[in-house]
Amino acid sequence: MASSLSVRVGKALPAVALAIGAAALLFRDVDEAFKLLEKGCPDSAAYSWRSNIPVVDKMLCTLVNFFFRAQSSDDAKWVTGYIATLVVSLLAFMAVEGSRIKSGLFLSATWFHGLLLQILGVSVSFPLFWLPAYFLYDGGNREVSQVWNKKISLARVAAIGFAFLFLWLNIIALFFPLKTDQKQLACLIFLVMPAIVTTLYLPFTTSPDAPQQKGHKGVIALHLLQAGLGLTWHLIAVLYVLRDPELISRVIKLFTSFKTEEYPVYFVLIDLVALFLSFVYLTAVEDGFLIALLVSVGAFIFGPAFVVSAFCVYREQCISNAVSVMRTKRKD
Repeated sequence: MASSLSVRVGKALPAVALAIGAAALLFRDVDEAFKLLEKGCPDSAAYSWRSNIPVVDKMLCTLVNFFFRAQSSDDAKWVTGYIATLVVSLLAFMAVEGSRIKSGLFLSATWFHGLLLQILGVSVSFPLFWLPAYFLYDGGNREVSQVWNKKISLARVAAIGFAFLFLWLNIIALFFPLKTDQKQLACLIFLVMPAIVTTLYLPFTTSPDAPQQKGHKGVIALHLLQAGLGLTWHLIAVLYVLRDPELISRVIKLFTSFKTEEYPVYFVLIDLVALFLSFVYLTAVEDGFLIALLVSVGAFIFGPAFVVSAFCVYREQCISNAVSVMRTKRKD
C-alpha cells in the first residue's frame, strides 16, 4: 500500500534537518576562506579562458581555486577522491530514479539537481531538495502492484552510462599530473560538468511499451560498474594510508579545527560525511535498520561509493523480482 502524505512528509523532515545541519558546518568561517580564495582573481587564474564579465570571471576564478586547493596535498586528494566517487555513484542513482516512467517532474529534472549540487554542495542539495521529493513521490515503493511505475528503457540506461564517461574523464583529469593551467581548466569544466552530463541522456525517454526487464538489467550493470570504480578508488586510498599512516588522524582533526587555507578540504570532508549519512538514512527508510547498518559498516571495508552502488544493485534486483512475480500472477 502506498504511504499516506503525512507519512511521506515525516520521512522527508529528517532529511531536511540533515541538510540544514550540513549547511551550518559547511559555511562556517566561509567569509575568511573565500577572501583567501578570491585573492588576485581573476588575474591570478592560470587558465586563459575569460567571459569578459568581471563578476563572473572573479566568481569562476574563486571556485576554481577552491577545487584546486581541494587537491593540493595527499590529505586533500584522499578526501576529494572519496567525495568524487561517491557523488558519481549518487548521481547514477538520481539519474536512474529520475528516468523511470512515473518518476515525477521534479525528480526527472536531473539537470537542475546537477546544477544545484555545485551551487550549494551536494550534501545540502541532495537531502534538502531531491530526497524530500523522492519521499513525497513515494519513490521507494517496491510493491508488486507498483512495479510498472519503475519501468526504464535500456536505451535510457545506456545513454546515462555513456554520459557518465565524460564525468569520469573530468574527475580523472582533476587527479592527473597536469600543468597548473591545465589542472585549473579541468576544475573550471568540473563546475558545469554535472549539469551537462545530466542533460545528455534526456532525449532518450522511456515509452510505456519498452521491455521492462531489459531496463532493470541495464540499471544493475550500470550500478555494478560504478561500484567497481568506487572500489578501485578505495583501494588507492588504502595505499595512501599505508604510505602515510598519520593521514587519517590529520583528516579527523579537520572536523574540529582547520587553517583558513585548509577550508576547501574541510568543506569536501563535511560534504562526504553528510552526503553518505543522507544515503544511509534513505536505506534505513526503505529497507530498515539492519541494511542501513550493513551499508555503514561496508563503507569502511569497501568504500562509500561501492556500498552506495551495491545497495542500488540490490534494490534494482528487488524491483526486477517484483516484476517477475507480477507477470506470474497475471498468467495465473
